[in-house]
Amino acid sequence: MAALRFSLRQLELFSAVARTGSTAAAGETAALSQSAVSSAVNDLEQMLGVTLG
Repeated sequence: MAALRFSLRQLELFSAVARTGSTAAAGETAALSQSAVSSAVNDLEQMLGVTLG
């Protein structure tokens, strides 16, 4: 079984998106651009093989 390699930061950003309702708002709370948050969440989705939305 392959190990999952995701970061705490990716989980934090996913959590921020879930709390705020958007990648733009999550980016504001994390001091990142919307595209950086979106990229981190997309990477997490690919690693897990699911759509988190």
